Amino acid sequence: TSTRDLLFRLQNRPSLSPDWLRRTKTQHLQVPTCGWECIAIAKANLKIHGDGSHRKDISEDRSSVVNKAPREMEPQHRLEGNVGRKGRKAGGMVGVNIRLRGDDPDGDVLIFGALGPEAGLVTVENTGDNEAEVYLARELDHETGTEHQILLSLTDGHLGQDNYITHSLLILVEDTNDNIPVFTELPPSVVIQEHQHPGVIAQFRATDRDSGAFGQVVYQLAPNQDAEILDHFSVSTVKSGGVLMLESELDFEVKRLYQVVVEALDRASLGEVNTAQATILVEVSDIPDQPPEWVSVAAVTRIPEDVPLFSPVLQVKAVDGDRGIKNDIKYSITGGPEHLFGINEDTGLVYSKAMIDRESADARNGAFILEITAMEVVKTGGKGLSISTEVTVIIEDVNDEIPKFKSESYVAEISENAQKNTPVTFLGQNMIPEVFDHDQGTNGTFKLFLEGDDNMFEVTPSMGINDATFMIRVKDQNRIDFEQTKVINFTIVAKEVSKKGEETRASVTIYVRDQNDNPPQFLAKKYEVTIPENIKAGAIIAKIKADDKDSGYFGTEGIRYTAITGPISSALVLDNLTG
Repeated sequence: TSTRDLLFRLQNRPSLSPDWLRRTKTQHLQVPTCGWECIAIAKANLKIHGDGSHRKDISEDRSSVVNKAPREMEPQHRLEGNVGRKGRKAGGMVGVNIRLRGDDPDGDVLIFGALGPEAGLVTVENTGDNEAEVYLARELDHETGTEHQILLSLTDGHLGQDNYITHSLLILVEDTNDNIPVFTELPPSVVIQEHQHPGVIAQFRATDRDSGAFGQVVYQLAPNQDAEILDHFSVSTVKSGGVLMLESELDFEVKRLYQVVVEALDRASLGEVNTAQATILVEVSDIPDQPPEWVSVAAVTRIPEDVPLFSPVLQVKAVDGDRGIKNDIKYSITGGPEHLFGINEDTGLVYSKAMIDRESADARNGAFILEITAMEVVKTGGKGLSISTEVTVIIEDVNDEIPKFKSESYVAEISENAQKNTPVTFLGQNMIPEVFDHDQGTNGTFKLFLEGDDNMFEVTPSMGINDATFMIRVKDQNRIDFEQTKVINFTIVAKEVSKKGEETRASVTIYVRDQNDNPPQFLAKKYEVTIPENIKAGAIIAKIKADDKDSGYFGTEGIRYTAITGPISSALVLDNLTG
């Protein structure tokens, strides 16, 4: 019949001992912390709940007694235990209570209760004939309900069915930091080009169901990540959202995928800060900034010199250095004997396109050096980056060469009476005493010997490999006499030692040079001359003749008559030229 408002406020406070609060129009109840808070506001609307027709009615079995309605509840309040799981009463009730007290002039036992849709949030427990305590039946959650309206009821059992005196109790639930941020907008992956300039690459957002600072979210890179993540990326908070920033350029060829862990955390200043983490995959896309790379190239290969035309020699292979692009590759020979070798521009197969001679001037000691270039073909059809390498093609020898003399014929001279092992002297600058065979190994090994010299000379060395400088020298000095033989002709032969036995011949002409090894001799041992006694001066009385087997001035041409002796020598004159 009268209305009185009572406010009970439950806050997050240190534990307090039980205390009786003075009854006022508005009263506060402080409770200890338990991990959640609640505000309980009880509005004591004292009235008869229902149609009010039974306020003074008397039950049928008590018709002789006038029943007086109970007087308004007199709430008394105390703190008991802790709010939360540790403070639950027996039966599961949470240890926070409100003590109620009623008064009935008839002295009837009073019955306290709770009404309304949310009556199940509390448990009302009678503790005496006119007292009761109200307990929270379960923990409250600010995020599911910030306030709860409950109607407390009082009856003595004689007011009639569904008729009560009631108090209105409003429970306000204060928030605690019991929710973690939840990512609501998050790109699972981000694709950026390598060498992209620093800037924003992704945006994300998280929400927190808590209120106030507990529900405000800020963002950062999660700690304890690899140094490369911290070097390349950063996170900032912009307009309640998170921004992932690229701090430095990335290189596809160094790393293609980064797992960046971002963290959302609330702004709680006291107590534990709730955090949540999420991973953003940063994929680096390739751009054409790398030349091709060789994946298969033989630095040295060998082929026989008698290979048929268009025989495979070697194969090279290159791939686009930008592995994420994979442009086609074209091959070409850009250095070396292109007239001897060709290359398939699509497959990189090098082949012979002419007869190959290991002993040709193009070869370097039986090898050819080729420069091969691999070039990217960009999608637009133009030319891209290129790379070159050198390969060496060694020509394996076959016995296709014969020994050859540097000169087709040789002319030399030797002095008669020359001692054994005296070498002949080759005449003329074109007389080069050398022989060569460009084949390798046994194929290029030959022996030297003379034919038709009647064993007067010998050649040294008697064997050579690939090339040799030879000498022809005297073997039998007694056989070399100018007066007997002035010119000696024979043949020098170079013959391979292989089974094939190819040989080459060169003619040799040796002139024997005369030496003054013969004395002059008179044609007669004795000359007798008769002259008259009156012969005149100047008359020729005799002609003496001598000759010399040597040649030139060493021989008859060089004879001089030098002296005449005897008793009448003083009367004679000798002509030293004519005798």
